[in-house]
Parts: sequence; C-alpha cells; structure tokens
Amino acid sequence: MSNHQDYKSLKYGAMYYKNNNSICIYQKKPQMQVFNFGGKRCYSSKQVLRDVASDALKKLDEGMELRDVHNWALASIDLV
Repeated sequence: MSNHQDYKSLKYGAMYYKNNNSICIYQKKPQMQVFNFGGKRCYSSKQVLRDVASDALKKLDEGMELRDVHNWALASIDLV
C-alpha cells in the first residue's frame, strides 16, 4: 500500500462507513455498489482502508477485473 493522496477516478468512487469500519466501492454512472471490504471483524485502520480503496480505484481504472480487485483488497486488509 502506498502513502499518497486519495486517487480520484472518473468511473468509480469509494465511501468509508465508520459504523462498521468498511469501504464501499461504487460505480458512478449508473450509480451502484460493485463491492465492499472491511467490516467489524477488520482490524485495519481507517487510513489503511482508505489507502487500499485508493489503490483499488486505480487498479479498476487500469482495467483490472472487478472480482480480481475485490480479492486483492480483501487480501490487503487484516481480518480476524
């Protein structure tokens, strides 16, 4: 994971949900959720999740398949 500012995508977005410590990756047009990661069993910090989300958006824009990005994101965080 990289320490950089949040990546901005034209096609996808990321939203952090603090109540359950998770990130939702969504498609902007039409607006719909494509996957999420994190959750109550995740011990990664908010910043780690945001960094993973930023990298995930970049991977999606570079053409990586949705399921591959989702699997990569799940493998990049600490779950119990």
